[in-house]
Amino acid sequence: MTAATPTEAAAGTAAEGTAPPGTPAEGTAPAGTPAEGTPAEGTPAEGAGDGVPERRRRGRPRSRRAEEAITEATIDLIVRHGVCGLSIEGVAQRAGVAKTTIYRRWASKEELALDVLARMHGPAPDLPPGGSVRDDLVFLLLAARSNHEGTTRWSAVLRRLAGEVDTYPEESRAFMARAIAPRRLRTLEVLRRGIQEGVVRADADLDLAAEALIAPVLLGALLPLRHQLGPDRVTALVDLVLAGLAPAPSPG
Repeated sequence: MTAATPTEAAAGTAAEGTAPPGTPAEGTAPAGTPAEGTPAEGTPAEGAGDGVPERRRRGRPRSRRAEEAITEATIDLIVRHGVCGLSIEGVAQRAGVAKTTIYRRWASKEELALDVLARMHGPAPDLPPGGSVRDDLVFLLLAARSNHEGTTRWSAVLRRLAGEVDTYPEESRAFMARAIAPRRLRTLEVLRRGIQEGVVRADADLDLAAEALIAPVLLGALLPLRHQLGPDRVTALVDLVLAGLAPAPSPG
């Protein structure tokens, strides 16, 4: 057999490295050498063939700076255009990262927005100190208020989200479950303890009571700063609700 000439060998090498036909759709990882934030060559495509949702396989962007830039860009664009006007391409451009860096963790703009907004809202408050029911309720409401005290950014985000609840019902429910429900559960736990301690009557509608406590704090966050509840008004709110929940005085 005649050995291949250098020219023929070079041609064969080039042929072997030629990308297969078919350009990936926009937003998918390119073929060939991985771009920033994509899996190494030979790694199976995320979620391919095994039914595992992509989000289970996603990790944080390698650079903390990149993650912070993505978060800030997402919030800025939501404030300006809402989730409807958000796009992965727009976030990538504003954050100065590749789209693949974003897609490596978030499968869609809706998933990105949900994660960023839930983290922006902050974690659920710690367990209250366990003093009086009144003091623990005040503690929980002040903790919810303090996440965004003195800021207008969260108010701007909430106003955008309020106008898009009907457009993104599933995402809205997911946000409530992730960001609001844990706070509501803490409040219910304290109110149930109030029944045991005799400061809340046994037949009280605790779900309604929790809503009565939380709603004004959320409304205050939705409105401009001058309408946000201060510590004195939070305490007055708790006293008002507890007065309506108190057991009837004993006869005589």
